[in-house]
Amino acid sequence: DEDNWIQNYLNPIFTLSFDFEQAEKIRSVKSNKLIRRLRKALSGVQHDPLITDLNILGKRHGVVRTDIELNLESTDSQAMMRSLHFIKKALGEIDGVVDISDNAKLDKKEYRFKINSYGASLGLTERSVAQTLSHYYLEKMQSVTLDRTGVVEIVTKSKQKDSLESLQNFQLTVGEKKVALRDVVDFRIDENFAKIEKTDLKTLKSIYANVDTAKVTAGEVLQTIQPVLKEVEKEGVYIIVRGESERRQEMLGEMGRASILAIFLIFIVLLINFNSFKMVFIILSVIPFTVLGALVGHFIMGMNLTFPSIIGLLGLAGVVINDGIVMLDFLKHTRTLEEFYERVRLRVRPILITSITTLLGLSTLIFYPSGQGIFLQPLAISLGFGLLWGTILNLLYLPALYAFLHKLKKDS
Repeated sequence: DEDNWIQNYLNPIFTLSFDFEQAEKIRSVKSNKLIRRLRKALSGVQHDPLITDLNILGKRHGVVRTDIELNLESTDSQAMMRSLHFIKKALGEIDGVVDISDNAKLDKKEYRFKINSYGASLGLTERSVAQTLSHYYLEKMQSVTLDRTGVVEIVTKSKQKDSLESLQNFQLTVGEKKVALRDVVDFRIDENFAKIEKTDLKTLKSIYANVDTAKVTAGEVLQTIQPVLKEVEKEGVYIIVRGESERRQEMLGEMGRASILAIFLIFIVLLINFNSFKMVFIILSVIPFTVLGALVGHFIMGMNLTFPSIIGLLGLAGVVINDGIVMLDFLKHTRTLEEFYERVRLRVRPILITSITTLLGLSTLIFYPSGQGIFLQPLAISLGFGLLWGTILNLLYLPALYAFLHKLKKDS
C-alpha cells in the first residue's frame, strides 16, 4: 500500500487511480517489517539441528542481491572452509547483521564404484559398466527422428533411476548369465558441494549477508571485520569484497569521474556560447543547489538515495542549465534595471513551459511505476524534483545573481 505524500494526499483530491492490482493483494505492511516479524517468529527454529540455514530475503530491485558478499579463493580447500566458518562466526557476532549464508553446501551425492576381484574375473571394466548404466540412469539419447511437429529426440531412462537399491541390484549381462551390480563392484558414496566455482584454478566460495540499516551499515560491518579478514589472508585465503559495499565504491568512483567530465564539457560549450567566464560560472552555480530539490523529492516519496538516484543527479546537471541558458542569453546585453525586469518577465513563460512539459513526461515514472520501471523511479525523482527546484532557481536566483554581479542600476 503506497504511503508517500502524493498517494496519500494529492491522489484522493484529484481522484487519480492508476492502480490495476486487485484490492485483496494490497498489503499495508512493508516487506522490511514483515521480515523482522518472521525473524522474531522463527528465532527458536534456527537452532534446530536439522536446520542448516535459515534466511529471510526480501525482493530487491537492481543488480545487487545482498548487502555483503565475500568471495574466498584458495588452492587449499580445507583452509578455505575453516576461514569461511571463522568469518561467518565473526559476522554473526555483529548486531544488525542478518541472513548469513554461504554456497559451500554439501548437497550432491556422488556414487562411485570400482570393479572388485569377482567382476574382474568376469572381464568387466569400469568403462563398460559405466556405458551400460548410462543408458538407464543418465537419460541417454538413443536416436533423433522426425514427426509432424518436427524433430523428436528418443531418450531412454529407468523408472527407478533415483533408487539406490535399484542401482545396486541392476542386472548386468555377462556372457550367458546375469549378475547383480553389487556383486561385481565395490560402492562408495561421496558428498560434494552443490555448486563448485573456480577462478584461475582456485576454488571459489562465497559468504552472503544482509544488514539491518536501522542498526548498522554494510560499510561499518566490513570495517569491523577487517582484522578477521587480515587474519584469514595470512592462511593463504584471498578475500574479494562484493555486494552493496563494492557497488557503492564503484559508483562513487565512476560517478566522480563522470561528473568531472560532464561539468568540463558543459563548461566548454557554455564558454563558446557566451564568451565570458563570469556568465559561465553564473549558470554553473545553479547545479549544486538543484541537489536539494532531488533530496526533498526522495523525502516526499519516502525513498532512499540509490544508484539510479545518483545517475539522475548527474543527468540533472545537463537538464537544469537549459533554462539558465535561455534566461542569461536574453539578459547578457542588459544595462539597466528597467530593461532587466522586462527581459526577465519575457523569459518566464518559455522556461515554465519547458519545465512543465518535462515534468509531465516524467510524472508517470515518478508516481506510478510498475514492473521494471520501479528500478528507474529514483532516477526520475532526481530529475523531476531537481528540475522543479532548478526552475525556481533559474527564475529567481539566476537573474538576481546576474543583476548583483553586473551592478545594474535604474536608468537615471
